[in-house]
Amino acid sequence: NGLNISGWSSWGGHPVFNGTHWIGFFSLMAGKCTLNAYHTNSGSIAGVSEDVDGPYILKNEEDPDADVNWAIRPPSHCTQVKQHPSGKYHLWHILPGDGGPWKNCTSKDKFETLTQGFSQNLWVHESDTPNGPWVNGTQILITNLKNGTTAQQSWCSAPFYFPNGTTLLVFGGQHCPNNHSLYKSAGCLWLGVSDTWEGPFQEYQADPITKPENEDPAIFVDQRGNLHMLTNVNTGHKRCGANKPCGGHAWSRDGLTWSDTFIGAFSPTVMMEDGTVLDLGYVERPQIAQMNPGTPPLALFLGTGYTHRSYTFAQKFCTSESLSAGKCGFMGGVPPPFL
Repeated sequence: NGLNISGWSSWGGHPVFNGTHWIGFFSLMAGKCTLNAYHTNSGSIAGVSEDVDGPYILKNEEDPDADVNWAIRPPSHCTQVKQHPSGKYHLWHILPGDGGPWKNCTSKDKFETLTQGFSQNLWVHESDTPNGPWVNGTQILITNLKNGTTAQQSWCSAPFYFPNGTTLLVFGGQHCPNNHSLYKSAGCLWLGVSDTWEGPFQEYQADPITKPENEDPAIFVDQRGNLHMLTNVNTGHKRCGANKPCGGHAWSRDGLTWSDTFIGAFSPTVMMEDGTVLDLGYVERPQIAQMNPGTPPLALFLGTGYTHRSYTFAQKFCTSESLSAGKCGFMGGVPPPFL
């Protein structure tokens, strides 16, 4: 389950509950492009499902590019939806979502490069309900970088709201310091803090908040108030080949001090309800679905596939009811490679 539209590529996302249905927001490549064209053709698409893991259905299934399907038009990528303590809903994403020109895609598309320096690439759109409309696109700025930081840009990022509105932002900042990874130019994660979600966010410390290399963070809080962060440790596919477990998990009590990342928290090897085993190849962009913050996580969402065609895979977590009914798979794998 998840979002898997024949002939179209998506790359991660997750849902929120609107009281009657799950509304999922996913990164979909417009014009039947592959993931290679995400800088121009990825947009934030909305789908509806009665079940948390989907399948998610678009308003216009015959034409995924139709205006009615987009929550935020391309270019917008790394979509995450969060409910703010004020009650409003926020869609966080990279790239401005301004409806810029789409590409005509070919199989020879290459990843485009972004300007280095410190590039501000984060935006937020807001809505009163998960049903939209999504308005007031706000660029999120990270300022007051610490001396010695190697962070270079605000890339795919994870916000977390405290009840008083104070906001943490774990942002993908590109190049790790030399002592954080075995791999040259691997990406790491840094932390920004602000009194409000609008920012500006101040870098909390010069060093990345967890080791080793990481990207694609997503943060959730459990029933005991502990914070958990899921990541993709396989930045640039340097650490793990296809079908190897490279999912990361770090944890924190206050959101400021984080553990090192455990490697192998999730895997491309999936056991289905009927006992068959599915190998997904690469799995990245992990995100969690919860009924509300502080409630049990219900499903894990992952981007899978890669440059040929990709889709968003969803796996429910096991519960006592699903175990007893024989309707519970798992994501396992071989022992992961550690530093």
